[in-house]
Amino acid sequence: MAATPADVKEYPNSYAFIIDMPGLKSGDIKVQVEDDNVLIISGERKREEEKEEGAKYVRMERRVGKLMRKFVLPENANCWDE
Repeated sequence: MAATPADVKEYPNSYAFIIDMPGLKSGDIKVQVEDDNVLIISGERKREEEKEEGAKYVRMERRVGKLMRKFVLPENANCWDE
């Protein structure tokens, strides 16, 4: 499982997590909180199926597989307020 790079920006009352997950649609990304203060962002990039008859890849360099990042938030973080 790859740990994709992330930027974390702190605001006076919140944090913003900026993570590159190219090739994933928003519905393919899972965001959850465990133990009240561990933010987990994950997804899976799958290899696209060959649909063109007679065509085949001669080189495949883009990574596929599962991506995940975990961030420990401050103990007093309010993860449920939108």
